[in-house]
Amino acid sequence: MNLIKFISIYFFLVFLNCASANTIEYVDVKSKGIGSTYTEALNNSLSNAIAQVNGRSIETQTSLKKISQSISTNNDNSYYSSKEFQKIIKEQTQGYVSNFKILNEEKSSNGVIKISISAKIGKYKLKKSAQRKRIAVMPFYYFDTSFKLKDNVVSNNKIDDLLIQNLVSYLVQTRKFTVLDREYMSDINSELNIIKTNQTNIEETVKLGQKLFSDYIMVGTLQKLYTEEKTIKIKNSNNSVSTEKAFIEFSYRIIDVPTSQIMFSDDYTGIFDIEKKDIVSLEGDIIKKATLEIGSTILNAIYPLRLEKISGDTAFIGQGGMELEVGDEFTIIELGEKIKDSYTKEYIGREQKEVGKLEIIQVTSKLSNGKILEQNYNLGWAKLLYSGISPNDWNVHSGDWYFDNELYSQSSSYYSSDSFGSLTLNESFAATDIVAFFDVKYEYEWDNDYLQFSVFSNEGNISNVKTLTGHNYKSFNSVILGHFGENELNDLSINISTYTDESLYYRGCIIKDLKIVSDSGNQVCNLGDSNFDGLININDIMKVLNIILQIESADGYYKCVSDLNQDDGINILDISILINLILGD
Repeated sequence: MNLIKFISIYFFLVFLNCASANTIEYVDVKSKGIGSTYTEALNNSLSNAIAQVNGRSIETQTSLKKISQSISTNNDNSYYSSKEFQKIIKEQTQGYVSNFKILNEEKSSNGVIKISISAKIGKYKLKKSAQRKRIAVMPFYYFDTSFKLKDNVVSNNKIDDLLIQNLVSYLVQTRKFTVLDREYMSDINSELNIIKTNQTNIEETVKLGQKLFSDYIMVGTLQKLYTEEKTIKIKNSNNSVSTEKAFIEFSYRIIDVPTSQIMFSDDYTGIFDIEKKDIVSLEGDIIKKATLEIGSTILNAIYPLRLEKISGDTAFIGQGGMELEVGDEFTIIELGEKIKDSYTKEYIGREQKEVGKLEIIQVTSKLSNGKILEQNYNLGWAKLLYSGISPNDWNVHSGDWYFDNELYSQSSSYYSSDSFGSLTLNESFAATDIVAFFDVKYEYEWDNDYLQFSVFSNEGNISNVKTLTGHNYKSFNSVILGHFGENELNDLSINISTYTDESLYYRGCIIKDLKIVSDSGNQVCNLGDSNFDGLININDIMKVLNIILQIESADGYYKCVSDLNQDDGINILDISILINLILGD
C-alpha cells in the first residue's frame, strides 16, 4: 500500500556523487561441494562458500572464475591445503577468500567426490549512498544576467549557486540520494556551458548525464525573480498598510538518462511574503522557501511514500527528516491493476483504492511512525471463514513444506536453491468481500527469491497477489490479502508459493496462522452462537471462556454474538446468560 498526501507533483534534481568506497568484513562459513574429480569438488565448495556470503554479482562471478583457473589438476591433493595455494586463492579472488580449511573428503562408490570446508569469506558492502537513486541537476539558464530584489542587484551566478545548494541540502537530508559535488564537473564545464544555453538537443544532454552516471538529469530556465511592494490606504483613515512580496518563476524538464525520455516538464511559480524582520539575505530566503516546496515534490515523485511495515495500528514509513511532521494526515491507498493507454500501449498509472487513514505520530531522520486511524474493508460483522494452519487442509503441489503446529517452507533449516514450492488451501469461499490475514515471518534472498500469496478462482483466474522478498524474520507480522467484491470472482481459494534461484539460500518462511473473514451481510447477531456453527451448546461456552482467558480474541461478528448482555465487554456474566440459554431459559 502507498501513502499518498494529495500534493502537486514536480520533479527536480541534484548533483550526486556516484563514486563510492566499499567496506569489507570477513565471515566464517562452512560449505560442501561435489564433483567427478577432486579439483571440481574443491572448486564447487569454494564457490558455494562465496555465494553464501555475497550472493550473485559480477564481482562474485569473476572471483569464482579465478578460483577455477587457480586450481590445477597437475598437483596432488595435499597441494590444495598448502600455504602456497592459499596465497594464490587469496590473491586471485582479491580477498574474497581469505583462507580455508578442508574438513572432510568423501568418495562414493560411483566415484563422486564430496569435500567439506570451512572458509573465511570477505563480505563486501557498498556504501548506502551507492545504492541510492542517482540524480543530477544542471546549472539553470537565465534570461537576465542579474535580478533586482528591493534595493539590491543580485547576479544570476549567485542565484544559481543558491538554487543548487538548497536543493542539494534538502535532498541529502532525505537520505534517499547520493549528491555529486559541483567540483566533480570541472572537467566538463565546456559541455555544461552548452547545456546552459538551452540550445542543445536531448541526445547531448543524455550523454552528459551518462558521464555523470546519473539516473535522471534536469535542465531548466529561470524566467523571473523580483520583489514588489504595494501600499494600501485604509478607508476612513489616514493610515496605510504596506506589503512586500517576492516572485520566482522557472520552467524545467526531467530526463530519464537510460531511456533518453523526457519524463516530466512543467513550470513553477512561487509567491512569498517578505517578512519585516531582518533578513541576512533576501535572495537566500526566497530560494530557500522555493526549494523547500519543490524538494518535497522531488522526493514524492521519485520515492512515493510507502508503508514499510504494519504492527497493530502502527505503521512505519521509510521517510523522515523535513518531509514529514507530527500531526500530518495521509490517505492510505491500495494500488490495483495497471492502466494501459489504448493508443500508445504504455502503462500510465494504476487503479487506486482508498483503504484507510493515517496520522504521523513520530518523525526521525530516516523513519516515521504513524497511527492507523481507520481501515476500510466494509466487512460489517466479519465472519470467520477459516482459521489456523492444519496440514489436512492443504494440498501440497510441490516443494518441501513442513507442518509442525506452524507451516514451514522446508523441513531443513534453509530452503533449497533453484526450487519451486506450491500448496493450496482445500477450502474455497464465495466472494462476498473476503480478507485473508497471514501471520508470517520470512527470510529470502533480496529480489531473487520470493514468497507469494495469491487468491484464485476455480476457473484459474487470479484475483490478488502479494509477493514478499528480503528479510523480516525477527517476529511474526500480518500480511493482508484482500478484499474481493461480490461482483468479481466466486469459489475463491488461497495459494502459497516460493520461488528461488540457483544461488544462496536462507531460512524461508514460517506461517503461524491464517484467518479468512468475510462480510456477514445483513445477518443479525445470533446471540450465543459464539463459534458460529448454528448451534448453542457447550462448545459456545468454551469459546467464550477462551475469550475471557485471552486464549482467543474476539472482534467483529464474534464480539457481537459473545457479548450476550450487550455491555460492550465479554466476561463471566455472558457465560451465565449462555448457560441459561442452553438450559432453555
